[in-house]
Amino acid sequence: MPDFLFTLSLLIFFSPLIGFVLLALLGWLQKIPSETWIVHISRSTLVFSFLAAMVLMSQTFVENHVHLYRWGTWFQSGDHQFVLSFLIDRLSVTMILLTTMLCSLIGHFSITYLHADKGFLRFFLLLQAFAVGMLLLVMAGGVELLFVGWELVGLTSALLIMYFHERSAPVRHGLRAFIIYRFCDVGLLVGMIYLHHFAHTSSFQSHLSPGHWMSGMAHAATGPVTFVALLFTLAAIGKSAQLPVGGWLPRAMEGPTPSSAIFYGGLSVHAGVYLLLRAEPLFENSPWACIVLILVGSFTAIFSTLMGRIQTDIKNSLAYATMTQVGIMFIEIGLHLNGIATIHMVGHACLRTWQLLRSPSVLHELHVLRGSLDHEFETGGWLDNIERWLPGNIGRALYLHSLQRFYIESVLQRVFIRPVLWLANLLATLERDLFFRKSDSNTAPQSSKAVPQKTSPLVPAPLKKPISSQKQKGPRK
Repeated sequence: MPDFLFTLSLLIFFSPLIGFVLLALLGWLQKIPSETWIVHISRSTLVFSFLAAMVLMSQTFVENHVHLYRWGTWFQSGDHQFVLSFLIDRLSVTMILLTTMLCSLIGHFSITYLHADKGFLRFFLLLQAFAVGMLLLVMAGGVELLFVGWELVGLTSALLIMYFHERSAPVRHGLRAFIIYRFCDVGLLVGMIYLHHFAHTSSFQSHLSPGHWMSGMAHAATGPVTFVALLFTLAAIGKSAQLPVGGWLPRAMEGPTPSSAIFYGGLSVHAGVYLLLRAEPLFENSPWACIVLILVGSFTAIFSTLMGRIQTDIKNSLAYATMTQVGIMFIEIGLHLNGIATIHMVGHACLRTWQLLRSPSVLHELHVLRGSLDHEFETGGWLDNIERWLPGNIGRALYLHSLQRFYIESVLQRVFIRPVLWLANLLATLERDLFFRKSDSNTAPQSSKAVPQKTSPLVPAPLKKPISSQKQKGPRK
């Protein structure tokens, strides 16, 4: 039976990977690929992976066993091994089934939604790549393999935000999301390195007793455990769009509705929650990290709720609602309610995906419903009028600050982004001056003729500068 489960896990993972390779070959061999072939390849690989995931889930939940399958070593440095392995337990199998189900659903939905679009192949190619990355993330038996899937998910997310690259706004917002990903992913990378430093391994050994995630970390001091847990928290904050860096999520709705549904309603935005659930033993031994989780989640839930209530666009409103619910999941994990957080995550992923897929037509249906009734149609009941319970000055102040997103991004721009850009420009200027100084010292006048102007390909066009300081006029033509 373990060999059968391992075979199933390989089929689940390699099926969308084969689909990605076939679509890439199709786009390379055909100048204008056939939509029929694209649909057949994408649908067959994703549906096959989903059916295999259903079999895997039935076997895992019946046996209630945990299996760690090692199928190779990535590389080895001294006593440290980076192992390629799959972890099959109830948490990973739940996420595997959720991933394959939602990817299959989005693939089927997008066939009609993106019909005759010139980026049809590009969308399904990125969808297959996202499925590969997400499956690698949730099936990984160690942090190293999880990091590979984590980066692939982030890359496909940014590329699909920039799907309509003819306009400047999607490109700008995609770059913003990608930069925030890169900054926060440093936490996961450094945390992985410190796990190897303190525990000499980063494999998920769930068969050990609770709190003994890694044998080396079981007896580690509280300080290193807290440090690693905080690094993982930083990575989860960036991926799950929590404040103060979560402002990229409403802007990410520039992409197609199907990609918004699966990335920022279903799967990608919950990758940070999955990381925190998988790192449960670290937070059990680190109360300070749990306090940080509770504070971040509370801060995000409160302010995202206020900002979401003044939105006039349905997708932006759903984006802030997603931030609120994920913030509550952070609170649940900080309170060690991991079972509730898992159920909350799966239910929210399904509900938010459905809401985002329905968002283009729900406003039309609401207008039709209001036009069919003789009286005013209201939604939400007393919750829609909760602001009226507040005193006038407080309600007005909350409304104005919500319009400005409580100046969170302005503060980040002034305190963090501007100093970093200033330092980057300073270093670029010093490097450029040093380059020209070396060039001037190595250049000697050869003759009385004009010295040809040479520039470095590394220097931007407006900053190009002649190597020699000699200025002589050449003969006129």
